[in-house]
Amino acid sequence: MKKTFLIALITLFSLLLFGCAEHPSEADRTPIPVIIDCDPGVDDAIALCIANATDQLDVKAMTSVFGNATLNRTTYNLLTLADYLGTDAAIATGQALPIGADGYGASGLIHGFNGLGDFVIEADFPTLDPRKAWDVIYDTAIRENGKLQLIALGPLTNIATALELYPDLPEFIDRIVIMGGSTTGGNQTDYAEFNIHCDPVAAQAVFASGIDIVMVGLDVTHQTYLSTVDVQNMMPENCKISYLFNGLSKQFAKIFPSNPGINLHDPLAVIYSFDPAVANGYRATVTVDVSDGDRRGETTATADQEGNVFVLESVDNDLVMSHVLDMFQYYSSDRFQSSTATSSSTSTTSSDPVDLRIWQGTSNLYANDDGRMELSLCVETDNIIYFLFDEYYQALSVENYDQYSQIEHSVHVKQGDKEFDCSLTPSNYYFNDLDTPLTRLFYLVYSDVGFDPSESYTITIDQITIDGVTTSDVTDLYSVAANIPFNDAGKIHFIPLKNNLTLIRPGVFSGRYQYSNMIYSTFAYSADGTPLMIKPITMIALDFELFQIENEDGLDWSRLELSQVELGSGAATTDEAVTVDLHDEAKTVNLWGLSLPIKHVEWTEDGLEI
Repeated sequence: MKKTFLIALITLFSLLLFGCAEHPSEADRTPIPVIIDCDPGVDDAIALCIANATDQLDVKAMTSVFGNATLNRTTYNLLTLADYLGTDAAIATGQALPIGADGYGASGLIHGFNGLGDFVIEADFPTLDPRKAWDVIYDTAIRENGKLQLIALGPLTNIATALELYPDLPEFIDRIVIMGGSTTGGNQTDYAEFNIHCDPVAAQAVFASGIDIVMVGLDVTHQTYLSTVDVQNMMPENCKISYLFNGLSKQFAKIFPSNPGINLHDPLAVIYSFDPAVANGYRATVTVDVSDGDRRGETTATADQEGNVFVLESVDNDLVMSHVLDMFQYYSSDRFQSSTATSSSTSTTSSDPVDLRIWQGTSNLYANDDGRMELSLCVETDNIIYFLFDEYYQALSVENYDQYSQIEHSVHVKQGDKEFDCSLTPSNYYFNDLDTPLTRLFYLVYSDVGFDPSESYTITIDQITIDGVTTSDVTDLYSVAANIPFNDAGKIHFIPLKNNLTLIRPGVFSGRYQYSNMIYSTFAYSADGTPLMIKPITMIALDFELFQIENEDGLDWSRLELSQVELGSGAATTDEAVTVDLHDEAKTVNLWGLSLPIKHVEWTEDGLEI
C-alpha cells in the first residue's frame, strides 16, 4: 500500500513539474534561440512585438516569405517593423512562390493592400542579410548546435526549401512551432487553413521531416481574441508602440465592424514557444492533402503517442492576455529604446526638402539572342544611390513572368580598391506588355562606407562591368515640397522624365524611407484635358515609385490627379482628389482642398523644379 502510494505521489509530482513532458519548466530555461519565419501581416506584427518584448526568446533572425502579401511587401513590412521595434536580429528574404505550384490563395482584404492593414510605419530600413532565408536558417542552426527553434508564422516554403537543400538540418533543429493547420475546418477553404493552403507541398515536407513540431492551428487560435477595447484598456498612455496599435485598430474595425478585433493566430504561436502552459494538446501524426481537389491543404491529425507533432486543442485565454499586457508594459518601460520616434506623428511642420539627383539614359550591359539588359536610371537621394536595370527577354510572357522575375543578379560597385555590395529593393514590378522590360532596382547606402558618387566608379552586375554615373552625367536636381494636411509632415515629388516616365517620391515622413500606394490612384491629363494611360513600372521601391504614361514622347502630361491616396503614417484614405497642375503659370498646389503657394516653378528639358 505504501509502495503504491509512493509511486502515485511521484507520478503526481512529475506531472505537476513537467506537465505533458513537452518542455522544461520556466525556472530552468535560458532565453531560447529562435528564428521567426513570417509574412507580415497584421497579426504577424503583433507577434513580432511580443517576441521582441519577452526576455525568454533570443531572436537570432527574422525571415520573410510570401503569404499575407507578396514577398516584396512582406519583406518591406518586416524591415520597417524591425527598425520600429529596435531589433538587431538578422533579416533575410525567402521564397516568393510556393513549391511546385503556379499560384497561391491570397488573404484578400483581411490584411489590407500593403499587408499591414494599409497602416504605414515610420522607420529606416535595416540592411538585408545577403544570404537567403534557408541559408540563414541552416547557418544559425549549426551555430546553435541543435538548440535552435523555428517559429513559422506564414507558409512553410522557406523551411521546406531549407530541408531540401540541407538534408542534415533536422539534426540541428530543436523544435518548430507552426501557426497553421486545423482539425475542424479551414479559413481559406472549407477544409484548409490559409498558411497551409498557400503551399501544401511545403507543409507536407515539414510535417514529415521528423522534427519535433507544435501545430498551433485554428482549433486554438479561434479561442483567442484581441479587441480594440482590450487594446485601449491594456495599453498605458506612454506606450511607445501605441502608434502602431492605434493604426492596426483601424484595420480591426474594417474587418469586424460590429466587434473590432482579431484572433491572435500568430501571437499565440510566439507565446507558446516560451510559455507552453498557455495551451494543451495531444501527440499526433499530421498529413497534408496535396491533391488538386477541394481538400487541398487540409491537415489531418491522427493521435499517435510516437508522432512528431504536438497538436494544440485548448488554450488559457486569460494567460494569453497576461502576456499581451506584459508586452504593453515592456514598451512603456525604459527597457525599450527604439531608434524611431513616434512623436513625429503629431507634427504639422514640413521637413526640409530632399534633393534628388537623377540620371536617365541607356548603358548597355549585354545583348544576345535571348534578350538584353540596360542600366536606364540612377537616382541619388539622402546618401542612397539607386540603379534601375531593365532586362528584356525575347520569351517573356504573362505565363512565365513569375519565373523570369525570380532570376537573381548580384550587383556591386567598385571605387578605387574598395568594393561595395548593392541590395535589391523590396519593390513590386509589373508585366504590362512585351515591350516593357523586367526591372531590377538595386541600391547602396553609402553614407558610412566611404563611397563618393561624385568620383568615378564602376558597376558590376554578375560578371559584366560598366562605368558608373558621375555628377557630370546627372540630369538635374529636383526639389518639391508641400505640407500635406495629415498627422505627419510631408512633401510629394513629381518628376517627369524622358520616355514618358514619371517618378513620384512621396516624402511623407521626416525619416529616410517612405511608403505609399500612389500609382493606382494617379491620373494624368494632357494640356487640353485628354486623359492619359498610366502603366506602373515599379512601386514600394523604398524612396520612390515609377510609372509610364502611354502617349507620345516628351513631357506631354501637364496635370496629375491623385484620389483615394494614403500618404503618411496611418493616414486615413480620403475621397477628395489631390490635384497638381504643372503649368508654367501655376501658383498653387491643391492638396485635399488646401491650396498651398508655389514659390518657384521651372521646367527643364527633362523635368520640373517647384
